[in-house]
Amino acid sequence: SFPLEWMYPHLTPFGIIMKINREPVSVLTEEILKRDHDFWTKYAGRLCGDWITYETTVGELCEFAERVYRRGNLKGYTGDPKFVRDNDAQKAFSKLRNSIAGMYAWRLGPDCPQHLRPRTTADQERLLREAEFAFKQAYIFCPYSPETLSRYASLLVSVGRIDEAILLAETSKKFDEEGSFTYILSEQLQQMGRGMAGVARAQNDLVQIEQQYRTNPTNLQLAFNLVGTYLSVQRSNDAFRILDGLAAQPTSDAGVLLSVARAYVDLNQYARSEPALQKLVTIMPETPELWYDLAGAQASAGKTTNALASLRIAIELSNVRLLADSKATNLQALTAGDARFLPLHGTEEFQTLVAPR
Repeated sequence: SFPLEWMYPHLTPFGIIMKINREPVSVLTEEILKRDHDFWTKYAGRLCGDWITYETTVGELCEFAERVYRRGNLKGYTGDPKFVRDNDAQKAFSKLRNSIAGMYAWRLGPDCPQHLRPRTTADQERLLREAEFAFKQAYIFCPYSPETLSRYASLLVSVGRIDEAILLAETSKKFDEEGSFTYILSEQLQQMGRGMAGVARAQNDLVQIEQQYRTNPTNLQLAFNLVGTYLSVQRSNDAFRILDGLAAQPTSDAGVLLSVARAYVDLNQYARSEPALQKLVTIMPETPELWYDLAGAQASAGKTTNALASLRIAIELSNVRLLADSKATNLQALTAGDARFLPLHGTEEFQTLVAPR
């Protein structure tokens, strides 16, 4: 009744327990699933009624749990009244049904080898429907079972039904007023829900900004808003595409190029900042920081010769500036400790550049 990890490929439902087949079972056929479904539908009738179906909602499960188990209202109840008062039976039968549901869920999850997963979309949907049916029964057998709650909630989260998972946890929490598990799980699910809601809002914002940018490709504010939104939804390659496009535009001025370069530096994408910095040093050739950042970008890209040439210019300009303003930034002093220049440390020219004068 309690599967170990190695058993999962070999298991099929067998009444209230499971059968360990000698060879791995390549597919849980429709016949296997139907036999298990019919068995437990009848068996549940002996416990708390056979009213659960594929269409039974999480809300209906929670309402039943509160009405029957917490308030003791047995109006319309078709199960055995003794089951409502038998905590040991509730835990035992929930555990049995939950184990079978978990076996179904395993074949839908990442730990299942590819050749044992459902082969078609229809097979996947059938198994998912049967897994949830089993979890529904397990939950109703014992709505305060931590294992059943966590497994059923995980299944719901995996298919994007976070609100229903939260409802389950909030209901179970009412049975566990002195415990901590359901409180922690409920809080985790709610945080996850807020995160998913934030992602959904970001995705919606992204669609709108993309549409606006397509009709106004010269609007720099829209371009950088789009970059920020792409990054917020983990679409970094699309963000880089926009930034690279801005750097490549012949009309981009120093402000735009500085913004592109700064964005890449902030993202630790030093090598990607090189095109923008190359243009900037032609626009503002007397600015040592630009040559310094260009050297860092070139070093990160493995362009040792170019990096050393740019770094030499940066240090020379910085030293000239120090003669006029002793409080100005000393780039030579910063160079030795800058991680971007680690690839250059083994060269004689670099050691000469950073040597005190």
